[in-house]
Amino acid sequence: MAELQKQVSDSAEMGSVVAVEVKNIQPEVFKHYITVFGNVEADKYAKISPEMNGQIDQILVEEGQRVNKGQLLVSLNTSAIQSSINEVKTSLELATTTFEKQKSLWEQGIGSEMQYLQAKTAKEATEARLNMLEAQMRMSQIRAPFDGLVDKIYMKVGELAAPGMPVIEFVNLSKLTIKADVSEAFIGNVRAGEEVELTFSS
Repeated sequence: MAELQKQVSDSAEMGSVVAVEVKNIQPEVFKHYITVFGNVEADKYAKISPEMNGQIDQILVEEGQRVNKGQLLVSLNTSAIQSSINEVKTSLELATTTFEKQKSLWEQGIGSEMQYLQAKTAKEATEARLNMLEAQMRMSQIRAPFDGLVDKIYMKVGELAAPGMPVIEFVNLSKLTIKADVSEAFIGNVRAGEEVELTFSS
């Protein structure tokens, strides 16, 4: 037994010396993190469609392009409407001339009231027709509802578009909201005003 203790003692004396560094432990704040997944949502977002049926004639923007409110984005083919407008304008010139003539005669006591009223009605009906066609012309244009970014274009030139059928997806990125679900197990650790670290996928 004594011999065994001597061997152990000799082995300990022959062992290598290991340097040990001593460091004082200081209290530090330990931050806990939880990882959640969410979605980025724009404050203003719209899928825009035309107000009337028609064939797409022009797409004046590209995906990723920034545009201003009221800027023309897409126009439908309006050749038939424009032709009708030209015809109605010609008719309106004639109706206006006839009305002015009948009005003058009636005021002089020469023409009949019936002819005057008929001319007046014809002129007003032609004006209403022109206003309707010009409204259709405006409806054939898709304009930006607010300052923003063209996020996606769904259709191509030559395709038929209709109300309720999205042609362009449009967003305003000046204000973004990130929505994420936090598990009930961690909800007690979340406080308003705390900092978060965001990572976006490429």
